[in-house]
Amino acid sequence: MTTTGLGSAGLIIFTFVAFLLLLSFVQSNNTDFVVAGYLPDYRFYIDLNQTVLDLTDLLLFSVDAKPSLLSDNCCLHADHFKIVQQARAFKQKEQSRDLRVWLTIGGAGRSSGFPALFGDTERQKTFLQKLIDLVKAYDLYGIDFDCELPFSKQEYYDYMLFLRAACDKLHDAGVHVSVALHPHQALPKAIATLVDRVHLMAYDMLRRQGAQPEALHHAELDQVRKAVHLLVDNDAPGARKIVLGIPAYGRHESNPERVKTFAEIVDEMDAVPDTRNSWRGFRFDAPKDVRTKVAYARDARLAGVFLWELGQDKATVEHARSGILLRAAGSGKLYTDTAIEPEL
Repeated sequence: MTTTGLGSAGLIIFTFVAFLLLLSFVQSNNTDFVVAGYLPDYRFYIDLNQTVLDLTDLLLFSVDAKPSLLSDNCCLHADHFKIVQQARAFKQKEQSRDLRVWLTIGGAGRSSGFPALFGDTERQKTFLQKLIDLVKAYDLYGIDFDCELPFSKQEYYDYMLFLRAACDKLHDAGVHVSVALHPHQALPKAIATLVDRVHLMAYDMLRRQGAQPEALHHAELDQVRKAVHLLVDNDAPGARKIVLGIPAYGRHESNPERVKTFAEIVDEMDAVPDTRNSWRGFRFDAPKDVRTKVAYARDARLAGVFLWELGQDKATVEHARSGILLRAAGSGKLYTDTAIEPEL
């Protein structure tokens, strides 16, 4: 018998390297498409155990950007995290999958603590360390920053500097970082490169009266596409980091200040509107619209979709006590191989 040029040792090494390459390919092609949902502290009455079976990620909304964090009366507190831990255990038992849990800092009406952090290095260090301690205490996956303030140019600049410092500190501790953005908010490429995800709030995009009827919907698909393209065209952050927001509520076409949750609309209609997306002047995303947006997100190679918010959805026995829109977003096909999750 003749020997090859590789020799036995070389053949073993070659086989091992080939195995690693194959394993890497399989893992990269089995990363799940994100189906996430925000859960405010005031919506914890939902059946969270059943809901998380249709989620890959849960975003807990929220705490203000203050060093006290959970010690304040508002808004999330320790009892909420205990409920989440129970839901994670239930998901693990039923699906052998873990639930990625994020904590949102800020949000509408809860961003007053941010300015005190801007430009104060010591205060930032204290705050970020407390976040890390909280992540470790509750085994969280990441921190989601959502600063919704009327920025001056200086405040915007200071917020970007804060995000850079936060990414450095949190990443060093193994914590993922996301940022929530409205379509009109900009994100410099230097910061977009650092964050792991961008939660694009592709709703509340209101147009002036006199537009075409479909343009009166605050989350109309054409506007959603434009919002995504704006981020992608600016290369900040790029498609693979964007998680597309889908609203679980409608706004009135003649008075956008009037809002109804999807659950309220279904109750009033006394039917599930699979394709109908208007009701007595309210425009909203029906299940068919949600499926269309999910298909768009997959085709555009986005990271996934999220729902704002889970408590506004309509849960029914027919949908296993999960939300109708959430079920439409997942369509029972979680953990597929159609997207790439951002890495640290």
